[in-house]
Amino acid sequence: MIAVPSVVIKDGEMMLKEIKKAKLTTGEVEVSLRQNKVGNIKDVDLAIFESNGKLSTILNNEQAEATKKDIQMTLDVLANNGFRIPEEKITEGKTAPLFERSL
Repeated sequence: MIAVPSVVIKDGEMMLKEIKKAKLTTGEVEVSLRQNKVGNIKDVDLAIFESNGKLSTILNNEQAEATKKDIQMTLDVLANNGFRIPEEKITEGKTAPLFERSL
């Protein structure tokens, strides 16, 4: 019999019926979360116990890692508001202060 993926966490809450149906304990789910470097169940939008026995997690937007696109959008907002990274900071590897505001 092939195991079917089960949603075991939704919107930061354990789905106890699904956990029981998958023949898991809440402790096993918590261990899998820690193995996925998730410290708080409230940070999880969705966790799926996959047919291969692994737990897949999708973090909520506040906890998800920033993408290159997210970082570029932030840099664009700063640039549009008069902030810039001086060229010498980039070439010399200095970090403080990273941004300067042009007047």
